[in-house]
Amino acid sequence: MSAFPHLPLFTDAWVADTKHLSRLERGTYFDLLVLMWRVPNCRVPNDDAWLGKRLGMTADEVTNELRPIITEFCQIDGNWITQKRLSANGIGAYAIPKNGAMPLSLGGKKKKV
Repeated sequence: MSAFPHLPLFTDAWVADTKHLSRLERGTYFDLLVLMWRVPNCRVPNDDAWLGKRLGMTADEVTNELRPIITEFCQIDGNWITQKRLSANGIGAYAIPKNGAMPLSLGGKKKKV
């Protein structure tokens, strides 16, 4: 399970940022965001075979469908692909505190008294 099982989705930003995309493109982008959210440091390898395997895409689909999405919405730093809103700085507010208690708003449990 991901260290952050809940992906915060700000619907106003999502609609504004993806309104111009087709349903296929929005779905591809969302699948990529979920994948990135679930891996350490919210970054994925810049490797078409790795991406294709994890997203259930053929090599042609990665080239024709996924790569344009990555180019538009993500940053590539050599071997890694990141997305600014999912970066380590962006998810700091959602990190589990050092005491291990997850906030109730993120699925934490009330303490029994």
